[in-house]
Amino acid sequence: MKKIKCCSEKERSKLHYLFIFILSFYYSELHQHAKKMNNIAASNTAITEAKKITKMMQKNRTDRKKTKEFLTNEKNIIVNKDNQILLNKLVEISSGKWSSVQPAPAKAKRAKSSN
Repeated sequence: MKKIKCCSEKERSKLHYLFIFILSFYYSELHQHAKKMNNIAASNTAITEAKKITKMMQKNRTDRKKTKEFLTNEKNIIVNKDNQILLNKLVEISSGKWSSVQPAPAKAKRAKSSN
């Protein structure tokens, strides 16, 4: 295989330096592009994490609201049952029945102290 002489040694040297310059420029551009892409990826990760946390917080808020409503309803049910029992006893007392009312406990008499 024969070498084809297209230019002089000096021109080849210039072309070689030009080629190296172009390669270094593109490498520099590629490096900067990779940096930018990494920064974007990092910011996207942060945004994704922030969105996940926001969703979790919203879910916790709705769960707390549901729990509060449930507990309030449970308290209301208990109060309504107690009120119904008291109302039934009051109706029995007003009609003259005292069977549902327990007598008051008797007080223990104190022994007289002798001084």
